[in-house]
Amino acid sequence: MLSILRSQCESRGWQFWADDLRLSEILQPDVTITHSQLTDVYLLGLAAHKGGKLATLDSRINARAVRGGREALFVIPV
Repeated sequence: MLSILRSQCESRGWQFWADDLRLSEILQPDVTITHSQLTDVYLLGLAAHKGGKLATLDSRINARAVRGGREALFVIPV
């Protein structure tokens, strides 16, 4: 796994995204999330904020909880 990560980091177009957002900046108003959704929702919000995509196998991520979440979520078909 580490070798795959290293090769991805060396690929053209790779960027580091700092963990520098507050949940209040990315969550839709009046949304409620559970502790088990927190990391996924935060990563989706970070991707949306940076104009990127969160690629995941998890089809249960609540994209509506995040501003721009629907556009930023890519569920990898299995």
